[in-house]
Amino acid sequence: MYSAYGISSGKYFCITGGKTRRSIAMADDISRIIPLCEGKSGIYNLCDDHNPSFRELEELISNQLKKPVPASIPMWSAKCLASIGDLLNLSAINKQKLLKITTSLTFSNEKLKRTLNFIPSNVLSSFLIY
Repeated sequence: MYSAYGISSGKYFCITGGKTRRSIAMADDISRIIPLCEGKSGIYNLCDDHNPSFRELEELISNQLKKPVPASIPMWSAKCLASIGDLLNLSAINKQKLLKITTSLTFSNEKLKRTLNFIPSNVLSSFLIY
């Protein structure tokens, strides 16, 4: 999940408005679904229905931490930083990491809901920082 530390310390920044989407799931859903999978075969994608954007997650975490929402930098700035990261062999930011965080990765949970009669939690309304 997101780095609450990065947001709370002000060391996190958003790229191009945080439009990238990710399929994510609540840990509680994992424990709820394991018994339902007994005796079943196949692949079931456990994720919420919404596939939140990075910006939605950043806002959620920022609000819970009572911190400002991270600033957004343009793609050209991120690419410059990634190029410098490649030159200096930095693991914090490089072209490979930039590609990962600017490419959406979403899955369908329809088979899981239909076959196992499972309703996943909505991450944006269920996630709490302890």
